[in-house]
Amino acid sequence: MKWIKWDLHWLNSSIRDQLNTAERATFHDFVCLAGEAEPPGEFKLASWEALVRKLNTSLDIILSTRDKCLGDRISVRENANHELFVKIENWAKYQSVNPPASKKSQKPTIIASKKSTQTRLDVDKTILDQTPPLHPGAPLSPLNPVAPSAPAASFSDLLNNNGLSTELQAKFPDLDLAEELHKCQLWWNSNHRKVKSPELAYRNWLTKAQSIKAEAGATKEKLRQKKNPQSGYTGMENG
Repeated sequence: MKWIKWDLHWLNSSIRDQLNTAERATFHDFVCLAGEAEPPGEFKLASWEALVRKLNTSLDIILSTRDKCLGDRISVRENANHELFVKIENWAKYQSVNPPASKKSQKPTIIASKKSTQTRLDVDKTILDQTPPLHPGAPLSPLNPVAPSAPAASFSDLLNNNGLSTELQAKFPDLDLAEELHKCQLWWNSNHRKVKSPELAYRNWLTKAQSIKAEAGATKEKLRQKKNPQSGYTGMENG
């Protein structure tokens, strides 16, 4: 029997606000599938449709779980045979029963010999001979410079992001973005909730708001038709 760990922080994590009940259950299934795989942490599937029967859920739930978890919680790759591989991020830290090997234990054993030592010295000398000399006072640059990452945006930064506002207004034309952002920020600030990604939290909030508004509109239409059952036949003549 195989085992996986499950962090109790799950009860208070932001995933409870980002995923609905069915999506959280599907993500849990993803973790279990990765635990069954060899090596654990990444499972293979022929297609997303193939999971519908195995997990006894709908394709829409599987795809929405995939889309919302991509990046932070899972990554997906496809090989040349069009097989899909779903990897659970940070598996060794959160789900693996066996802790990852320490750097000390991973250090390879090097057996030195007179011949190998001389070869290494010859290679080092060749590299030094090919390295251009530095001018006096020239600053040393890193071998692999990395651009500093931008700090995480706050909710107030989202309001001033014109590109994001244009994208979201096209996706949610029936919503007042400024009003929804204000309500979203109030909800997260209550009880001092911590949010890792304000943009992701805001997108999920807008998705829920649109769903609620659509359900309210459908309910209103049903009530209207119930009060006036003949309204659906307006313009039709009696045969």
